[in-house]
Amino acid sequence: MWKFTDPLGPWDFERMLIDESYGTMKSLSLLIPLYYLCFVLVNTAKVVVVTIANTVRPGLCNLIRSARIHDFALYILGADLPNEDLYTFLEKKPKIFLDFLKSSSIQDSDTIVFVDGYDVLIQGPSREMDPQITDNNPLLLFSGESWCWPWNLGNKHVSSYCKKAMNLVDQSEKIACSPKMLKWEWVDKKRCDPLKGHSAIVFPFLNSGMYLGSKRNIMNFLNEYLTYNENPNALHGFTDQGSIQDMIYLQKNDTFFHHHIDRYAKIFLNVCCPQGALSEHRVTWDEKTSHWKLASHETRGETAPTFIHWNAGLIGKADFMHKKLLDAQSAFHGIYRGSIHVHPDNVNETTFLQSCGEAV
Repeated sequence: MWKFTDPLGPWDFERMLIDESYGTMKSLSLLIPLYYLCFVLVNTAKVVVVTIANTVRPGLCNLIRSARIHDFALYILGADLPNEDLYTFLEKKPKIFLDFLKSSSIQDSDTIVFVDGYDVLIQGPSREMDPQITDNNPLLLFSGESWCWPWNLGNKHVSSYCKKAMNLVDQSEKIACSPKMLKWEWVDKKRCDPLKGHSAIVFPFLNSGMYLGSKRNIMNFLNEYLTYNENPNALHGFTDQGSIQDMIYLQKNDTFFHHHIDRYAKIFLNVCCPQGALSEHRVTWDEKTSHWKLASHETRGETAPTFIHWNAGLIGKADFMHKKLLDAQSAFHGIYRGSIHVHPDNVNETTFLQSCGEAV
């Protein structure tokens, strides 16, 4: 299982120093530079991004461009895989990822971010990511969304995971609810905010399209997933997301719902669902940084997630967000610093990516 820790980060260290019991402001002025010097020297870990794609589509080219703009190493797996039924392909993702990590030269100290290949954009560099999440052997952290899928497992059988996650939403928190959601018995109407509402919302439901962790923690998780998947009673036919949710529910560990989901969109943002939960009322475009920001329920301020996911072809529901960020990145005239690595090695990288043009 995963370790549930809350490591001390640099900002906590500063707050500790500012406390009167730790000395004068003179001491503070001496200690902070020393601390940051040590932090820079010791913290050599980096953030790498991994995706799986067996064909090249515009969405993959857009992801590549955003990774290169923001200086990420992007590993593209599965380039040799045949085209097949989407759900079958998606359920294979964890094994493809695990096989890669077993032989990868990625360091144990690095943070690995997995993202879907065709509907994710990166809007900022790794230095903007919360160091308390990405440093010190990072825990497994999944992106969250304001919509639970799959909730209907057939014959009106509601997912036990969805009901559990709904019940664990705090009374003070809101999720974005469509008119259709308000008709579902398992949805707590008291915790709903209209799609066009202005309240800061939380994202309590696991989405497997984006997640991060240390190499070791991700490999442990993927091994557990594959063991679960061999069980004849495992949930199949709802992509890896449905299987992962079911596995999490069966572990009966409430801590996972609070500490392993990016409920406040600090790193990950799932724009959809339903029908664009993030309407114009909840997000703002920062022209200076070319970032989308949204109101944070946790900090009462704003957050600018690094990775944005438009959830499998539903870009049209929030086209105003996608177009703004894509236009800004397409107009980029700086130096591409990130690197692209196509796997397996027997695939001709230039040929595979040739349709992406300038993006690579």
